[in-house]
Amino acid sequence: ISFFFTSSSSFIFFIFFKLFIVRRVWPLVARLLKSRRRPVVARAPEVAPEPFEPDDRVQTVFDCFQAGVRRYGNLRFLGARARAADGTLGEFVWHTYDEINFRVRIFGTGLHLLYKTLHPQRHMLGIHAQVIILAPNSVEWMVADLACMAYSLVTVPLQIRNADDLRRALTVLEPSVIICSREWTTKVIRLFGQRQLWEQHPQLLFLVQMEPLTCKQQVLAQEARIALYDFAFVEEKGRRSGIFKFIPPLPTYACTMLFRWHSISNLPTPLTINHASLVQNANALAQAEALGGQPLFTSKDRHLSHLPMAYVGERVILILAMRSGASVAIFQPSQQRLQLFDEMRIVKPTLLLSIPELFAIPFSTLVRVVERNWDYWAGSHYKELRHKWRGIPLCTPSRFWDVLVFNALANSLGGRLKRVMMLGDSANCSVTLEEQDEGGEEEEVEEEAED
Repeated sequence: ISFFFTSSSSFIFFIFFKLFIVRRVWPLVARLLKSRRRPVVARAPEVAPEPFEPDDRVQTVFDCFQAGVRRYGNLRFLGARARAADGTLGEFVWHTYDEINFRVRIFGTGLHLLYKTLHPQRHMLGIHAQVIILAPNSVEWMVADLACMAYSLVTVPLQIRNADDLRRALTVLEPSVIICSREWTTKVIRLFGQRQLWEQHPQLLFLVQMEPLTCKQQVLAQEARIALYDFAFVEEKGRRSGIFKFIPPLPTYACTMLFRWHSISNLPTPLTINHASLVQNANALAQAEALGGQPLFTSKDRHLSHLPMAYVGERVILILAMRSGASVAIFQPSQQRLQLFDEMRIVKPTLLLSIPELFAIPFSTLVRVVERNWDYWAGSHYKELRHKWRGIPLCTPSRFWDVLVFNALANSLGGRLKRVMMLGDSANCSVTLEEQDEGGEEEEVEEEAED
């Protein structure tokens, strides 16, 4: 009897020991030994890094793009999901630096040729001509912006909600071309169909829609006597005709025009930013990041662009990315409710420029899930966070807690994220975020947080 109980207890202990060691302890030890990721709290470099020295030949935003084309022409530059006619998104389609450079050249040439067709007495659009962009982030948005810079035109990206805001903005603008998405085409046509507004802007030549045109849009444009083309037609026009040479801007030339809306009078105040200011901001950010021992971007890095490209902070990041040969993935919300965090798992970015509101809903959900569990697990999570906060000012790594907890969070964000940069002023930045509390989405978020 004693032998039976002794052998049984030994057998039970052996099974428990095997299950605990093999399934719990050994995976953590293996991940700890094989983990080559940088700790979440990085150690400060012992040797002072070399200071960042900006290139004197790169003085404009267009120079930054051309520097990236010369050095990294065959690498990926811009990528976005292919959008079908019904609005659904497909797989990612990537474009290299050389491909984007060619599209910039033919699109800029097409704009000048269409201008010459409407005004035979003139050769091309004048320097500092204003081009309005009314569209969400896309590859075509970036191509249009770079084409305007390549031919010394001024882009005016507008982040507005309705046609009344566009009417107010036109009181201080003199646009020659309007590039818009399909959501804005009909509104712009009806707005300029009014004779009084058309007489106030005789310099406006034509509209360009980024998506293919429909018969209804063509009929509306013909009735309003407005020239309307799609993006592909402008590119084909430039491809089939003689391609114009670039007209590089000077550092003092205006690059873009932004607006600040007054809360009382609801009237816009224009703010013109030249090329030298944007390049100096990019150099300052690169120099500050170089003090940490690593450059902000290399040719192996990737940025997920989800803030409006018209925002100054996003523009500075894009300038550094194109100059360093990094790739940029463009986030496009769709009817499929593809969330930004789901896109991060697919794109696997190394840098994310965002606002604090983006992490408000996931963090609050995580706190609710932790508080609903045992007191032991809630206490352990708070202990891990306190340990992490103590390590930040001392620049001490916490590799054990990284492997145990925080690496799982990093893997949910793609697994390659090295930097998260926050913008302080998010009131003037219109970000398209899906609400998590509609249609039972909150339960799905809580399940992901529990995992």
